Amino acid sequence: ARLIHRIHADEIGHVACGVRWFARICRARGDDPQRTFERLVESRFPGGPKPPFNQESRRAAGLPDAWYARWNAICEGEAAFR
Repeated sequence: ARLIHRIHADEIGHVACGVRWFARICRARGDDPQRTFERLVESRFPGGPKPPFNQESRRAAGLPDAWYARWNAICEGEAAFR
């Protein structure tokens, strides 16, 4: 279990680094990071990413909720029908 917790903590750091660089590069190109993220996810994951989403860990990594809010809304809507 300690190993899994360590990997989880490491992944938060990796995602945080990726988010910072992604946003920086988008801004340098004059692109909106959120819209670019959404477009890339849609082009690579037909139907969007699949839940569950670990929002707490994503927030810890600096990944804004707004970047994947549309998929959260879809998943929450689907859960209402279960």
